[in-house]
Amino acid sequence: MEVTKQHKAVEWLLDGENPAVRYWTLRDILGKPETDDEVVQAREHIASWTPVAEYLREQHSDGYWGFGEDVYWPKWTATVTADYKVNITAGLSGFVRADYDFTGMSYGSFQSTAPAYINPSYAVVNGSIGIDTGSFQVSLYGKNLANNQTIIQRPNVADVYEGYAVRPLTIGINIAKQFR
Repeated sequence: MEVTKQHKAVEWLLDGENPAVRYWTLRDILGKPETDDEVVQAREHIASWTPVAEYLREQHSDGYWGFGEDVYWPKWTATVTADYKVNITAGLSGFVRADYDFTGMSYGSFQSTAPAYINPSYAVVNGSIGIDTGSFQVSLYGKNLANNQTIIQRPNVADVYEGYAVRPLTIGINIAKQFR
């Protein structure tokens, strides 16, 4: 079925006060090219149409809405820690520690079409087990025990997108001396 400007529905879409509707009607229903004078005029009129103009007035000069400090910081972070200590002898104690660290999603870009627009939430579990003499502490620790490999940032550097993941599973020994 061929659609022309004479169809009543098309006339209504073209005569409406909304220039975006007029633009898409010309393009998608009537099949006019982007370079057509009517299409160009309708597209140019969209930004000055009152509802769009009011929305665009709220846009920051750098191209985003809201507050710049809202980007890059997660909305929520939380840490839950458990620490258990037991006396083994008069001068020696043992301990077990575990923590769960949660970092909520954050925005990594001001542009909603950028791959880095949303940085996902993620969580890691850490733990340690050790002994404490009062002046020395020796422990075996593990960071990111579940080896969560979530890509938490996707920056664009010189038109190359990179991916930064959570620190991988790390196991080590910690030795500490307390000086009094």
